[in-house]
Amino acid sequence: MLKKILRGWLVIAFSTTAFSQWNWQTPLPQGNTLTESAFSDASNGWAVGLYGTIIHTTNGGASWYEQEYDRTDNVLSISMVSASEGWAVGDNGVILNTIDNGDDWNPQNSGVAGGLNSVVFLDANTGWAAGDNMVILATTNGGSSWNIQNQSNSGGDINEITFLNGTNGWAVGTGRTILSTTNGGATWVRHTTTGSTVSFLSVTFINSSIGIVTGTAGTILRTTDGGSTWSTITSGITTNLNEVRMIDAN
Repeated sequence: MLKKILRGWLVIAFSTTAFSQWNWQTPLPQGNTLTESAFSDASNGWAVGLYGTIIHTTNGGASWYEQEYDRTDNVLSISMVSASEGWAVGDNGVILNTIDNGDDWNPQNSGVAGGLNSVVFLDANTGWAAGDNMVILATTNGGSSWNIQNQSNSGGDINEITFLNGTNGWAVGTGRTILSTTNGGATWVRHTTTGSTVSFLSVTFINSSIGIVTGTAGTILRTTDGGSTWSTITSGITTNLNEVRMIDAN
């Protein structure tokens, strides 16, 4: 199971900038493992986690409160397009949508039974979800319907999917899987990387050319040609790198 922690607030920073002090935020009252978070602005944020956990802050994380969801499926990823609207995905093909700040989370029909590990939306209509069996789902109507763009019966999972815009996207997963699309997911191309068998856990791009992938055993790969070729960056560690984000080329 892909496990991440508080996207957008705890990242691997490829920078020499000295950041100010980090303050510990305890998202009480729940005590479950958190897998991902998303913030729509400096004040409004959500975090999701195991056993149906969804929590919300309206003050930048100073305090958190639980939001109701009447199932216990693990919720693994969340994407918010505004302070009121967003989507979350998780085990058993779960896709949830809110249009009221998360006061209500309503299920959408994903059409798949496997787990969904990652979700990304560009706006209130256009989004993708990805997960077990290399499945990639896409919607152009806010999740009213979801269409399968990619799927494999040979096993393997997609751990994260990201889109730069409506056409350029990337997905990474187990077995050194890196996929890319230049047509909104109508077709996906698999990229070949060399090295030991690792799982890729996270991917980030700042434009159509420059991106970084991280994974198990301290793996870091970088591309400057949209993923056609990848170079290895030595991390100096052997622990998993679950999340990476770039803010510029450096």
